[in-house]
Amino acid sequence: MNLIGSIGFGIAAVAYGGLTVLLLVGWQGRREGGRLIIATTATTLWSVGLLAEAANLGVPALAVTVLEALRCAAWLAVLVALARSVAPAALVQLTRVAVIGFPAAATSLLLLAAVGIDTNLEDALLVRGGLAGALLCLVLLEQLYRNATGEGRTAVAPFVLAVGGLFAYDLFLFSQAQLLHAIEPAT
Repeated sequence: MNLIGSIGFGIAAVAYGGLTVLLLVGWQGRREGGRLIIATTATTLWSVGLLAEAANLGVPALAVTVLEALRCAAWLAVLVALARSVAPAALVQLTRVAVIGFPAAATSLLLLAAVGIDTNLEDALLVRGGLAGALLCLVLLEQLYRNATGEGRTAVAPFVLAVGGLFAYDLFLFSQAQLLHAIEPAT
């Protein structure tokens, strides 16, 4: 059992679960709020899945890949909706492809595994998809912050810092995994 991972992912699950509840209570039916609720729900499920993996509950690597893909796609959907008017059109299109492609690839691997076909692509999809997703999220956040006006920049700064911190860590984790050909477990 990885105690540090269990504590960290447990705290994340409670925090994102609480944030999801707060967002649901205050939701006014707008699309942007709905996307944000989906993203925080996906992040809650992701942290619960990684908590189960850290607690050695037998979570398969493919399930972690699918959870990672869903979390990344949900946040990309939030960010592309917020930055679509200020980001370059090519970046918006690339992000829309990633929002659909990353979870579709992970789900395809899950379906192949369900029928007994083992592709051994989970690690490659997790690392490369996670790296691409983190980069896209950080670029969209940069576009959102850079193109905000003075007062809007002050309002969006906490969001940019919070989501940016989440994906800056992912960028570090998946870059290291790409270099070392594996995600190093905590000791």
